[in-house]
Amino acid sequence: MELLSKLTRASVRNVEAGCCGIAGTYGMQKKNYEASMKIGEGLAEALKAAGADETLTECGACKMQIEHLTGRPAMHPVKLLAKAYGLM
Repeated sequence: MELLSKLTRASVRNVEAGCCGIAGTYGMQKKNYEASMKIGEGLAEALKAAGADETLTECGACKMQIEHLTGRPAMHPVKLLAKAYGLM
């Protein structure tokens, strides 16, 4: 986070709100969908409350779940660097 802040001049903060609930393929199984959504509720609420312009995660599965839970895009931290340096 410190490196991202220095290299992009963005205000980067750790929401630390727990698991997104997808746990690999666990949350993708129909039988686990409701449990997965319930597990991720706290993170979704924290992300919405944070009001950030961007949500970052290094995990592709978490990215999908965050987007599903919040209706907002999430990206890999390296993409933030690419945007900051005009590469995207």
